[in-house]
Amino acid sequence: MAFIGDQRQIDNDEEAATVVFTTGQDNQLIANPNIGSSRATPSWSNKAFFIPATASSSHSVGFTSDPDDTDVSTSGFIFYEDTALHLDQGKSGSLSSLWYVVPTKNARVWSLHWNATTDRSDGHLAVKLRSVAPAKPWVYSSLEGRAGLWLQEPEV
Repeated sequence: MAFIGDQRQIDNDEEAATVVFTTGQDNQLIANPNIGSSRATPSWSNKAFFIPATASSSHSVGFTSDPDDTDVSTSGFIFYEDTALHLDQGKSGSLSSLWYVVPTKNARVWSLHWNATTDRSDGHLAVKLRSVAPAKPWVYSSLEGRAGLWLQEPEV
């Protein structure tokens, strides 16, 4: 899963790190940990960023080692100016920005999701993913301090 917020709020997770993206083939976003921002050296690298595939019932956004997984879409990420969008590479060719976050049990940490289909009873909030920090930050609730996007491996 992918999270937005202060990674220091995740207790004892040495795999949590701010993500640095590079562009891969077919407009993939390839994630690697920013070692300077983590508690330890995470064991993961070169993970493809994904959103759920159109037919998926999931809304979770995350990172995968298998870019050919048919349950997720790992390609088509583009930036319009500094805003991250997804290009539907099917017939429609439409651009979408359907990012939203849901609060977690940790203060100042939200899980990142795609394409909300429910009301706001889960506390979700629409967000924009941008490649630059805001010139004049607007603070929503307790989203403050060091914020970033990072990977947390699901527990098995």
